[in-house]
Amino acid sequence: MSEQLELYLKGGRYDAVEGLPLELLPTLRHVGELLHSVARDLYFAEHPDRHRVPMGFESSFTPALTQLTGGSASCVVSGWDRVPERQRHFHEAARGELMSLLAVAADPALVWPEWCSPESQRAIVESLSLLEEGETLRCRTGADLKEPGPAVTVGFSARVNAQRAVARGRVEGSTPFSLVGRIVRLEKEPWAIGLKLREGDRPVRVPIDESLIVSAQGEFQANAEHLTLVRGLARPLRQGAGRQYVVAHSLERIGGPAIGARLKELVELPVGWFDEEPESKPPSRAFARDIERQLWALIETLGCPRPSLFPTPEGCVEALWRHPTTTVTLLFGLYPRTVQATVVDLAAGVAVDSPDVPTLAALHGWLTPHLGGPR
Repeated sequence: MSEQLELYLKGGRYDAVEGLPLELLPTLRHVGELLHSVARDLYFAEHPDRHRVPMGFESSFTPALTQLTGGSASCVVSGWDRVPERQRHFHEAARGELMSLLAVAADPALVWPEWCSPESQRAIVESLSLLEEGETLRCRTGADLKEPGPAVTVGFSARVNAQRAVARGRVEGSTPFSLVGRIVRLEKEPWAIGLKLREGDRPVRVPIDESLIVSAQGEFQANAEHLTLVRGLARPLRQGAGRQYVVAHSLERIGGPAIGARLKELVELPVGWFDEEPESKPPSRAFARDIERQLWALIETLGCPRPSLFPTPEGCVEALWRHPTTTVTLLFGLYPRTVQATVVDLAAGVAVDSPDVPTLAALHGWLTPHLGGPR
């Protein structure tokens, strides 16, 4: 028989009901998520040249609650005997390492093992959310749990200790980010927003500083036409696939007309749309998609409003920002693909042109003083 894992919860809520309160069943799944995360860490520690686990690695192990007995809350987790032989080593090792990580979390001088990823550290905190003050969690393993076996017991102080360590690690290993989108979801405890970056895309989840709660509520309830610039800290995921948003520390509303809808209008213009030039043509769909991508990158980098967009008879596109004393225009050229900016001082009647560059990204620094830049 494969070894099992017993979770014995005692004190507080568990003594009050002599079992597992039903409200905590969703929280119990974090133990399974932690086992999966630790198994991944152990695989990458043994295969440092790999960036992904083998296909089916996670789905091969389904931890299951197979027994809930008397006492306070004695839960038996099983499932290791169904893991294919070639992958069982990592999942079985994760069972013992889970206990060692809980012991580390309880150590006031907490230092995570080198192989333990930020994802597993966060999973430890989520698993310890089973505990409140006055409650303890004992973990032990064995083929026959009626016999004494290796065990570790942690209390609420381990949960607080791990939370602090994870918070420190998040900030220390993070870099600044900026995103622009609509807040379509607001989560509580811990506070986070769902930010929809593009129409049709799924919202990304961004934790927010508690000082932003009121402004986040205002942005969530406001007119959906405006956008919110979100700045904060993020860290790359271990496998190099994307990033994890640590915390947002700034929310700022930005305006301007919709970009995607306006470009769709320009693409659908008929040939000869400009009365004085029968050969005038609309921009192509591929050209419009490229312009939209470049404009969003500019908006997110500089935190500027969305521009007004206009077609040219040659099938090019102009982007225009109007300010009280200046205007800023971008001309997206088609043959060849180039971008040039023009800034007009309305009071002096003076225009200054930027160099012609292949992409808008090369003009971000040039445009910063004219479009506001990061604040």
